[in-house]
Amino acid sequence: MHIHHIIQQRSHWKKTHKYLCKQDEYIPGTKIKTSAEPAPNPLDPALHHPKGRRGLTTRDPLQAFMCLKYEKSGKHKARLIKPGKLTPYVNRTRNKDPGATEFPYERLDNQQVMLEGGKYRHIASYSLEELRKMEWDGATYQGMTYQGTWVPFVSGYDSDPDHEYEDFDMDVARREGIAGQDDVGKYMMTPGLSGDGQGSLVKLKAPVSRTNIRS
Repeated sequence: MHIHHIIQQRSHWKKTHKYLCKQDEYIPGTKIKTSAEPAPNPLDPALHHPKGRRGLTTRDPLQAFMCLKYEKSGKHKARLIKPGKLTPYVNRTRNKDPGATEFPYERLDNQQVMLEGGKYRHIASYSLEELRKMEWDGATYQGMTYQGTWVPFVSGYDSDPDHEYEDFDMDVARREGIAGQDDVGKYMMTPGLSGDGQGSLVKLKAPVSRTNIRS
C-alpha cells in the first residue's frame, strides 16, 4: 500500500467519532463532548416539583407528557414521560388546557452512537455526571428493555428495538437514584389520547419486578 494512502487512512481514523471517544473528547455512546458544562443536579434532595404540580394530592398532580417519534425501523412510538423536578413546563396544547403539558424539548432523531463492539449504551448505564452533561432534568420513562423500571429520558437517547445494548448493573443505577421509581404514592395526570383529549389521573405504585428484556 502506498505510504500516502496509509497516511490518509490514519488521518480519516483520527477524525472518526470512535477515535474521539477513545481520546475522551466525547462521552462514549453519545454526541456530547466531555467538556460540556453539567446541568444542575436533578437528584438534589433540596429540590421539589413546582408548586401546583407536586403530585401530593389529586389537585396538584405531576403533569406527564408524551414523546411521539419513529423508531429506526419507521414504526411509530409513543412514550409516556414522567417529569423530573427540573423538567420545563410547556403548554401549547390545541385546547389551551392549563393542566396539560406539551413535549418541552427539541425533537431529535436517534442520537445514540454505536460502541466499538457493535452495541449501544443504555441510558441507565450513564453516571449522574454524564447525564448532567447530557442535560438530564430528572424526566423518566419506562421502555421495553427493562420493563417496569423508570429510566432517565434524554431526547434522542431513549432505547430503540433495533439496538442491542451492552450489559450493565441496573442495581447500581437504582441505588444511585438514576433508575427506579422515587415517586411512589404521588398522583400524576397522563395526557389524553382519546378523541375528547381528556387526561387520566393515576396514583403511582411501586413497579413490579420483571426480567429485563434485551432490545
